[in-house]
Amino acid sequence: GSETTGNLMVWMLYVLMTNENVLQACREEVDRVLPNGIELTNEHLQDLLVCEAVINETLRLYPPVPFFPRHCIREHMIGTEHQMRMPKDAIIFVNSYVLHRRSDMWPRALEFDYTRWMRDPKTGLKPKLPHPYAYLPFAAGPRNCIGQNFALLEAKIMLAMFIQRCNFDLVPGQKIVPDIKITMRPKYGLWTNILYPAKKIYDVFRAQGICGEPFIPLFGQLSELRKQRNNDASMIYHEELVKKHGNVYLFGLGPLTHLVANEPDLLADVFSRNKASNYTKTVEFSGVFVPLIGSHNLLVAEGSEHERARRMINPAFYHVNLKSMVSIITDRTAKAIESIISNE
Repeated sequence: GSETTGNLMVWMLYVLMTNENVLQACREEVDRVLPNGIELTNEHLQDLLVCEAVINETLRLYPPVPFFPRHCIREHMIGTEHQMRMPKDAIIFVNSYVLHRRSDMWPRALEFDYTRWMRDPKTGLKPKLPHPYAYLPFAAGPRNCIGQNFALLEAKIMLAMFIQRCNFDLVPGQKIVPDIKITMRPKYGLWTNILYPAKKIYDVFRAQGICGEPFIPLFGQLSELRKQRNNDASMIYHEELVKKHGNVYLFGLGPLTHLVANEPDLLADVFSRNKASNYTKTVEFSGVFVPLIGSHNLLVAEGSEHERARRMINPAFYHVNLKSMVSIITDRTAKAIESIISNE
C-alpha cells in the first residue's frame, strides 16, 4: 500500500499547487485546528473536514489503482435495470478512472470540487453518493482494500502536516500526465485452451449487443495501447472508447477478451457479498505476485483461505488500533518533511 498512498500524496500536492482556492481552504482549516504549529494528535483528526474532502476528491479524479480485474468462475446474471449474462471464465475490468468522471453521475465531473464531499455540519454525515458503486478508489465487497482506513489516516495526517509546515511551488515546464503500466503474462503455448474460451466468451457478449474496437487475434489492442502511452494519452484513449461504445464495452488484451464495465448497476452484483464468490482475482494478477510473496497471502488467496487471512488481519485496522498509530505517522511525517527541507 505504500506506493498507492505515495501516489495519492503526489496528486494531492499537484491539486494544491494548481488550485489556489483549495490550498487556501486547507490552510485556513489547518491554522484553525492546529494553531501556532501545535503537534497533531488523534483528537484533531475529526476536525480536519476540508482535508478529508480534498483527499476524497483527489481519489475520485486520480484513483491510485484506476483498473482492477475480476475473473468470473461460474456463469450467472448481473444487473437489475439491464441484466447481463456473465459466462464462466469471463474477465471483467473496472475502470475507476472513467467511472469517477461520468458526467451523468458527478456534476462538473472534470472539475476538482472538494465541497461535494463536505460533511453535513449538523449531523456530521457524509454526502450521499450518486450510486453506492459509483466511487471505488479501494474496490468494494469482501475483497476490497483491507487497509483503506489506514491509508486515509496516513493521507490526512501527511496532508495536514505538509500544509502546516511547508509552502508549495510547482516547478514550471513539467508535463503532468496520468500514466498506467500494464503487465502481461503469456499462457505458455496452450493456444487451444486460450483461444476457444476467449472466442466463446466474445460471442456471448456480442450476442447481448456489447461491442468494442476491432482488435488483432492473440494481441488484442496492445499495439494501440502502446502507441497511446507513448503519446501520453492512455487515459484519453479509454475516455474516447466510452464515448464511442458506452460504459460497457469489449477490450482485447493479448489473446483474451475483457469486459470493461463502468456501470454501477452491474458492479453492485460483481462486488456484493452474496455474489462476490462468483469472482476471483485474475490468473495474470496472481502470476505476478505469487513468486514475490507466495500463495498463502491475503493479496492472492482465494475462497476459505482468503476469509481466514482476512479475519486474522482485520483487527489490526480496527479504529482503536489505528488511533495508536497516529503518533507514529506524525513522527515519520515530521522526519520526512525535515529531510525534504534539508535537501532543498
